[in-house]
Amino acid sequence: AFNAAGVHVSRDPYPDQNYYKRSDNYAFVLRGVIGQTFSTYDGHADYHSVTDEADTLDYAHMAGASRIVLDAVRLVTSGALDPAWAEGKGPPERR
Repeated sequence: AFNAAGVHVSRDPYPDQNYYKRSDNYAFVLRGVIGQTFSTYDGHADYHSVTDEADTLDYAHMAGASRIVLDAVRLVTSGALDPAWAEGKGPPERR
């Protein structure tokens, strides 16, 4: 679905900021449930600041990204795609 939509999937470009570990789904990951994070965050200067207002959002981009996520969810729920941990990876150890 991503390739057909011209979407590039990559690792977190900001690993030092721990976006994945701060995501809502990370609690599930710690219990062994595969949890995916989708983001089109590009590091804009207003991110989570007082000037990060709704009128600065790119709604067309947001709609396109939402459609791609919906396609991915449909692939999983239909059974056409079975999520798996990357080879040699697995859930992090709980502390």
